[in-house]
Amino acid sequence: MKFVLENYGCTLNQAQGEMISSYLISQGHQLVDREEEADSVLLSTCVVIKQTEDRMRRRIREIKDSGKDVLLSGCLTHFPVEGVKKIDFSVSRGNLPILKDGDLSAGIPIAEGCNGGCTFCISRIARGRLQSFGVDEILSSIRDMVNMGAREIRLTALDTASYGQDSGSSLPELLNEIVSIPGDFMVRIGMMEPENCFSIMEDLLESMKSEKVYKFLHIPFQSGDSIVLRKMGRKYRIEEFLEEIR
Repeated sequence: MKFVLENYGCTLNQAQGEMISSYLISQGHQLVDREEEADSVLLSTCVVIKQTEDRMRRRIREIKDSGKDVLLSGCLTHFPVEGVKKIDFSVSRGNLPILKDGDLSAGIPIAEGCNGGCTFCISRIARGRLQSFGVDEILSSIRDMVNMGAREIRLTALDTASYGQDSGSSLPELLNEIVSIPGDFMVRIGMMEPENCFSIMEDLLESMKSEKVYKFLHIPFQSGDSIVLRKMGRKYRIEEFLEEIR
């Protein structure tokens, strides 16, 4: 089978799309650059908002109308879709992202799922409860990617700050292990939820002192009104957010 990859959504989804591609290649299939050359389209989908889900469903119809098969991955696999072959996230485990010529950045998932209870979010339904990946598994993937030429490692999850809450570890502890890996590379920390980030902030900032870690944090607050935040199911107030950021 010849297939082409179409990746949508967050860095976690995109990294897993690349890792599923690696899995398919390991099974004897061929990744091609252009849809015209492909028998199938691996569609790594996002459903973070209704408009995005509608766009994904339109794209599925377009691919099917063109006579090609749809290999569906990403969040839409957990919802009813007819006439496609669904590929679960789990097959990406143990496979490495594809490092294309000239691409020096690799996304490495560190966890799946979320323990949040936000009233507006469909991602937690699609992804399930938090499952932190093993430290040794993550370190092995990073070593392999660095040896393959990666110079930027992007740690990704629905909420990187929640890493280890289910396993007795933590994101700062993981970072300390990662920066001890030999090689010329930098680490970029992916999005983290405020309530989980603030609880590890002191240790996180200490870990970020390493020259291998970008001095950058992606922390969405989503509303400047604490009443709205409470209705959204967020576990912090805007005053707490502002105080922590200061």
